Amino acid sequence: KTDRIYAMKVVKKELVNDDE
Repeated sequence: KTDRIYAMKVVKKELVNDDE
């Protein structure tokens, strides 16, 4: 379902925040 896409978005956001 969309749960997987949402999780991927969250992970990507976390990675971006970590990069900053």
